[in-house]
Amino acid sequence: MKKRVGPGFTLIEAMVLVAVLGILAAIGIPNYSRYITRGNLVEAGNALADHRTRMEHFYKDNNTYAKAGGCGEATPSVDGFAIACVVA
Repeated sequence: MKKRVGPGFTLIEAMVLVAVLGILAAIGIPNYSRYITRGNLVEAGNALADHRTRMEHFYKDNNTYAKAGGCGEATPSVDGFAIACVVA
């Protein structure tokens, strides 16, 4: 009697697949993280430039940057960055 071979994968084939996926993930995840960081840097720069313009308008109107112990305008928020305005 002949042994019937059913469809499917052998253990070796499955382990090779896991190894290939692991290598691809090891290369892809750090590259994707750097891509996201570069995008956030551009967004943060644009937000700070816009905030600077709004602060200049506030200073023109009020002759001060201070307003009730804080900044004249709301500080922008960008994912991954802590942006603070401190009045000395």
